[in-house]
Order: sequence, then structure tokens, then C-alpha cells
Amino acid sequence: MGSPERDLVAQLLREYLRPRESMSVDQWADRFRVLAGETSAEPGPWRTDRTPYLRQIMADLSSDAPHEEVVLQFGTQLGKSESGLNWLGYNIDHDPGPMLLILPTVDIAKRFSKQRLSPMIREAPVLRSKIREARSRDSGNTTLVKEFPGGLLVVTGANSAAGLASMPSRVLYADEVDDYPDDVDGQGEPLGLATARQDTFSRRKRLLSSSPKRPPGFSTIENRFHGGTRFRYHVPCPHCGERQLLEWGGKDKSHGLKWVGNDPSTAHYVCRHCGAQIDEHNKPAMLAGGEWIADNPGATVRSYHLSSLYSPLGWLSWATIVREFLEAAAALVAGKTAPMKTWVNTRLAQTWAEPGARLQVHALRERAQRAGAHRLREVPEMVCALTAGVDVQDNRLEVGVYGWGPGEEVALVDHQVIPGDPAQADLWERLDAYLAGRFRHLRGGTLGIEAVAIDTGGHFTHTVYQYVRDRSPGRRIESGGVTWVQRVFAIKGLDRPGMPVKGKGSPVDVNWRGKIVQRGVMLWMVGTNSAKDWWYSRLRHETPGPGFVHVPADVATEWCEQMTVESRVQARTARGVRMVWACPPGKRNEAWDCAVYALFASHALGLDRYTTAMWERMAERIAPRQADLLSAPELHQDHPAIAPPAQPSVSPAPLHRPARRNDIANSEWSSRL
Repeated sequence: MGSPERDLVAQLLREYLRPRESMSVDQWADRFRVLAGETSAEPGPWRTDRTPYLRQIMADLSSDAPHEEVVLQFGTQLGKSESGLNWLGYNIDHDPGPMLLILPTVDIAKRFSKQRLSPMIREAPVLRSKIREARSRDSGNTTLVKEFPGGLLVVTGANSAAGLASMPSRVLYADEVDDYPDDVDGQGEPLGLATARQDTFSRRKRLLSSSPKRPPGFSTIENRFHGGTRFRYHVPCPHCGERQLLEWGGKDKSHGLKWVGNDPSTAHYVCRHCGAQIDEHNKPAMLAGGEWIADNPGATVRSYHLSSLYSPLGWLSWATIVREFLEAAAALVAGKTAPMKTWVNTRLAQTWAEPGARLQVHALRERAQRAGAHRLREVPEMVCALTAGVDVQDNRLEVGVYGWGPGEEVALVDHQVIPGDPAQADLWERLDAYLAGRFRHLRGGTLGIEAVAIDTGGHFTHTVYQYVRDRSPGRRIESGGVTWVQRVFAIKGLDRPGMPVKGKGSPVDVNWRGKIVQRGVMLWMVGTNSAKDWWYSRLRHETPGPGFVHVPADVATEWCEQMTVESRVQARTARGVRMVWACPPGKRNEAWDCAVYALFASHALGLDRYTTAMWERMAERIAPRQADLLSAPELHQDHPAIAPPAQPSVSPAPLHRPARRNDIANSEWSSRL
């Protein structure tokens, strides 16, 4: 081999075997990215210093960063999409491989490619040199496919199953994920289909970004954000130097974005620490001195939230945000919710719950404080029967006990948390002991729990089946000389519209021949939407009597919070848009679920069909008020209505009293099912 050949080989070896330069996405963008005049209000070289809050995010997306998924719950006019484009350009030039860019629809994908992606490639020489012009033959450059040395970029819509499954991808950029359909061509959720194409890559990266568009609990971007690190950007006050979030200043806040009268031009910010007025010209220095602080730093997913209040000076002003709010507020007063929803979604980057069914914590607390309220583990005078609902969690059981009277007047009697592993028998033995206890009735005598509904929808379905199987068709309990039959039901919730509280039951026990086992376990369906509607309507009653819900005077605030955490919102489902009950991400609702299950148990006993005469016969079996009970009833030790899951506790079994002749000895309804 001659000298020219050796030189050529040496040059090729130096070019292709040299170590890859260590570079972050923000460094690449500052060096090579050029903003096109037709797509940017500030054409020319990209400057990360203009949007300093993006620097850490782009560093997380860099090849050397260990993070697999980055989530951006952002408002508008913040550079969210530009940071995603920087990442794509970085990978084309610096770390090539197969890439997938997903927009909500194929049409949107085509427009994005023409209006945003192609100008970026054209204006950056390092990209233009690697992706040939589209007009050249066999260029590998089409609207939806960009080929380059070492890889290719496919652009598709979330409504195209073929596009999502077209190829494996190491790099996935999913933009505006809240606008994705719930199902694509009957093959499943589009984001799940796309992420499955990354499984074979060890250095996979994924960016999910969107403004929230769906209600709480149904927003993909919000759910992903809450499951991650939950970074929020804290900026220093130019007067006192204390860091804080930029927040919307509502009427109940002394700080935040404020204005005078109805004049948006007076918009300014009030520091939460020193109360000083901050003018918008201070924003560049505040953004430059800002810091991302995580609420959940140990999470593997890097998630970020940023409202449009942080938009750089000259992009979206505080005055414009205030003006848009005032216009949306005026529309809301006129009965139009869409403008305010759009404002909350795009400017505050928060989910919007449609005005409607939502109870307030303070309303239940006030009810507990009214004169004559009973205490926990006491049965009010109007109650003739008790049922319980059991919610199964990974580390505990939660039990809600409710008392029922004429006109479905109902009272919370107790709520207990029983800690332990549901896979272990001892936890279910403690549940048995609790359910076998009796509660003191304020008219005298005691009452036991007549029916129990246990949820099977968690990780211990077959464990619940076995528990119910051992107690079917009903367990006979003898306590303090009193004997009664307690029915135990295995249940599963369904949120189908119009489904009754007590749905159909189906056998789940079969023999080795696949035939149904007689007297085996029945699984009962619970219409959760109907049950929650029932509870919502009853909890709004303000006058004791039929339909009223009695709350113990010593009920824990947490129980009130869990009973009011869900709201009825509009949601997109496979069958279209409808109203559903939704729980915000990260919130607990076990008390609410237990109430739903206890309601099912009451319907399973037929209490919803009882006539006045039947209720009167039930009441006659309870001891009349005795002379010695005209004074204040005996108070037992305080018990929280609900305990936190971190350190749950179990109260002793309910008070056992000697048998009385007028205690309920047999169930009025034990043979109705």
C-alpha cells in the first residue's frame, strides 16, 4: 500500500474512531442552533441565557445524563418546543440514532415538520450538511422522514398506529401529550405503543411535554409530572433576595401577581417574604438567579412545572396575562367556562376542573361541630342497621362503618386503619375480630355489623376471594350472648354511566372441569358513579332527617378531606366525553371508597327498598332510651376517624356489652339474597 493510501486510511481512522466530544444539549444549541426568521420573534443564534430555566432541562436530555425520561408540564411562551427541537438537532449532529417525534395528529405532524423542523435544519450548517435537500432525488428527506448518517428521524401523529409502530427508536419526543387520543385504531394508548418501541435500547431517552388539557386525574402530563421529581423554579426577590415561586395572586393571598382595579397595565408582583413590589423589568435578573427545587428528588423521572408567569421579558407580559384573565373571568360570569379553562391550562399550566360536584372540607367539619353530634364508635338514635366497607391497600386494610335509618339517613360510626400485609393471615384475623365487635347504641343496647363489602380491585384479588369464600353464604357471630348473621361480599367497582349501586353478581369459583361451583364466591359489581352521586347528594343535605349524613363530633380532618377530594369532571373516554368522578394525583380517597362500599352493602341487604313499616319494626328491636341515659352518654377513649398510612394504628375491638333482651338477635334481611 502506497503512501497516499496510508494517509487516507489514517485520516478515516482519526475521523471515525476519535472519542466523541462531551457536550450537553444546551452547549450544542448555544454553539450551532440558529432561529429562523419565519418561526421566531428573535431570529438569529440561540441563547440559552434568554431562557435560563431551560439549561438544566436540556442538560438532563444530554447523552451523558443518566435520566431516561424528562417531563415538562409547561405553560405557553416559554420555549418548551424549542428545547425539544434543540434536543433533536443535538442527536442528529452529536449522537445519531433512530428517533421518533410524535404530535397529536398526522396533520399537525406535517405542519410541525414544515414550519418548525425544516427551518431548524436549513438554518444550522451542521444539520444542513447531514440532511440533504428534499428536492434532490433519493435524498432521504421527506416531510415525515429525515435520514442522516447513523440514523433517521420519523415524524408521526398519535392517531396513526402504523406510524407509532413503524420502527424501534432510541430517542422519543412526545409533544402535547394531553391532546393524544385514548386509543389508536383499537391497539391501545399511543404513548404506551411508542415507548414499547424503545425497549431494545440501553441508552434510550424520552421527552414528554404538554400544557395540561384534561381534568385532574385524567391529564397524562400532570400524572407523569406528579410521578417524577416535581421540579419548580424558584427565583430571588430583587429586594430581599429570598427565593420563591412565581404564583398567581388570588384574593386570598397577600403575594403573587397583582394589579390595580381592572387595569392590566398596572400588573406587578408582590414578594411573599418582604411584601415589596416587583416590576416586570426585574424579571431577567430573577430568571438568571433562579433555581430548580424538587419536591420529590428521589424519583427516577425528571419532571418540571413552569407557568407562563416566567415567560422572558418581551415574550408574554404580566399585563397580557392579567388582561386575558379578566376577559376569561367576565366570560365565566356569563356562563362560559371555555376561556377560563384555556387560561388556566395554557398560562398557569394547571388542570381545570369543571364547576360542579365538589364538596368542601369545612362544610363537613362544621357538621361535626353542630350541637348534638354523636362521637366515634357511638350509634346515633335513628340508626337501625350497620354495614361496613373495606378497602384493601398494599400495607393495610381500611374499614368504614356506617349506620342506616329510615329514609336512608346515615351516620359515620367508625373508620379504622388496620396495618399489615394483606398476604398474611393474621391481618384478616384482626379484621374478623373488628367486624365481630358491637357498637353502643345511644338508645341503649348494642348493634353489630350486618353486611360487609370488600374491594377486590387491588393486588390481592384472590386473597379477598378466599376470605369471602370461608365466610359464605354468611358467617354466624356470637358476641356477648347475641347471635347474628353477617354477610360478606366480594365487590369490584365499575364507572359505567347509569349502572346501579348494586350491579350484577357473577360466580368466580369453577372446578377442574371449568364448571361453576355451587355456593362458591360471587363477585358483585358496584356502580361507583351512581354510588358517588348518591353520597354527594346526601352530603349536601343540611337538615337532619331522611337523606342526611351525620358526622361524629371527633371525626379527623383527614376523613373530611378524603370524603371531599374527588370532583365530578368532564373526561374523554373511549365512548366519548362524559362526566366522571376523578381524584387528583397523589391524593388519598380511601374513606370515600369505604363509604361507597358500605353503601353497596346496605343495598345488598335491601335497605334502600325498606318501607316505613319495616323501619319501624327494625327500630322496635333496639332498646328504648333508659332513664340513666338521659344524661350525657358514656364517652370512650378518643379514636381518630382515620389514621395516616405511614404509622397506622388499630383501636381495640368495639365495646362488648352483656346481652340484653332487646338487642337484635337475628337479621331482618339475612335471607333476602
